[in-house]
Amino acid sequence: MSTRPMWQEALGRLSRRSESCLYVEMSQLTFIDVAGVTDLAMAARSLSGDRLLVLEQPPPQVPRILDLFWPSLGGIEVAA
Repeated sequence: MSTRPMWQEALGRLSRRSESCLYVEMSQLTFIDVAGVTDLAMAARSLSGDRLLVLEQPPPQVPRILDLFWPSLGGIEVAA
């Protein structure tokens, strides 16, 4: 809970960038809950056009949560 505002701000800054592919490197992430994954989904939804949020090496629960709550969400890709 204490880091969520920073997480949301970082995702907001990332989504305002102009690149077509936006990368979130997650290999060192030790904890993420449904709220954190929700923030990723909302960031992906905020992208315009063909822009893509790419999650690199996320913890196993991230793709499971995405598939469970947002099975057809566009704008986001999980790269193992």
